Amino acid sequence: MRTIGFICLLLPATITLGEEKAKPSEFLGDWEIVSASFNGNDTPAVKGKKLVFDEKEFSTFDGDKKGRTIAFTADVKANPKQLDLERPDGQKAFGIFVIEKGEMKICSAEPGAERPKKFESKEGEKTFLLVLKRMKKG
Repeated sequence: MRTIGFICLLLPATITLGEEKAKPSEFLGDWEIVSASFNGNDTPAVKGKKLVFDEKEFSTFDGDKKGRTIAFTADVKANPKQLDLERPDGQKAFGIFVIEKGEMKICSAEPGAERPKKFESKEGEKTFLLVLKRMKKG
């Protein structure tokens, strides 16, 4: 399924931050997918799955099963903050992100499409909106 494949693009990633580095502590830790949509349609199949971030990468998890890892760079000077993703096969996707009050939103285009300007996923725009909640330790 194309949507699930794109979700996998976002789910695991390596983190190389841009010129002005984001604080690794902003990303570090486990994040649960609260909601996801692609091309204006909800994608409930990924709800409850987990992204695990360290200083250099994030990986997707479905229970204990680890998914892919994807490289990314972040530009925290941009408004909104920008996220460039690169899959292991070299395909690139461009997005935006925000982290506030224990919640992270990532809005990204499909590889080859333009970077979204807003945190929304509308039909025909080929954008993916992911809402994550920081998981508590313990």
